[in-house]
Amino acid sequence: MLKKIAIFCGGPSSEHEVSLSSASTMYKFIDKKKYELYFFYISKKGLCKLILASNSTDLTKIKAEVPLVKGLEDLKKKKIFAFLAGIHGEFVEDGRLQGLLEFFGIKYSGSGVTASSLAMDKYRSALLVKNIEGVLLPKTELLINNFSFPKTLKLPVIIKPNSMGSSVGVTIAHTLAEFNMQIEDVHKKYPSQEFVVQEYFENAIEIQSGTLQKKDGEFLPVPPIEIIPKKNVFFDYDSKYKVGGATEITPPIGITKKLSEKIAKISIELHKLLGLKTYSRNDFLVVNDEIYFLEANTLPGMTATSLLPQEAQAIGISFPQLLDFLVENS
Repeated sequence: MLKKIAIFCGGPSSEHEVSLSSASTMYKFIDKKKYELYFFYISKKGLCKLILASNSTDLTKIKAEVPLVKGLEDLKKKKIFAFLAGIHGEFVEDGRLQGLLEFFGIKYSGSGVTASSLAMDKYRSALLVKNIEGVLLPKTELLINNFSFPKTLKLPVIIKPNSMGSSVGVTIAHTLAEFNMQIEDVHKKYPSQEFVVQEYFENAIEIQSGTLQKKDGEFLPVPPIEIIPKKNVFFDYDSKYKVGGATEITPPIGITKKLSEKIAKISIELHKLLGLKTYSRNDFLVVNDEIYFLEANTLPGMTATSLLPQEAQAIGISFPQLLDFLVENS
């Protein structure tokens, strides 16, 4: 009997459209001989629809009319596994969707409620990194109510919403005027957010390191990937999701093999420290051979340009095999 799997997609987050791309790509490559496949689409308003997946399904045209609670009850009755690799951003990376799935007793892929919530909080999760030898943190301040420029930092700085993914809302301020304008603009767009202000490193090497964890706790030896944005000065939203937005090299060539292996080990330690499950990706900067941690990602993208599939490919795991791994080890 085929295992019933619902590829979750959409959601009320800033990464709704990216999620649809991930889910469509996953369906294209997943082994259809192993699974009875569905899409569980969640609209931006939080309504949902469960549909049998097919090659002709256009996720951008689905009209969801069922309250999410009702949809999850149906999923539970039909004993369908919730495959969360295709959904991103707030509401899922912060653990809220996982909490609902656990309430209904629905099995799902990836990290749980507490670990997801912690990892989504860039500032507070980074504080734990001090417990890991060999990794540093950029100078950082958290702005909650007072949005004036932090006296502990010097320009230029990076401004980030504290709990959003895919570099959404991330900007670089080179002057105080830019800082004031950008922080006001990003606060208008995301008024519920706290904001991280972080020192900016010129000529830093951006490294991202995925982890793959089996059910028995063993980790596969996944190499890190080096990111070189082609048009922008950092790996922003467009660089991540537009074809050709960045050059991605696995394993990295801008750092030594020894340093690359060290980052891979640190990524595993971070995965364990934050209590993550099955898979994750950690983002780093390398500056003068020093490793700086930026953030953890509990639901890395699964589009044609995504990083974790490229890293898995480097150790001989094809995209269909990677999807099998995520289902079988969750």
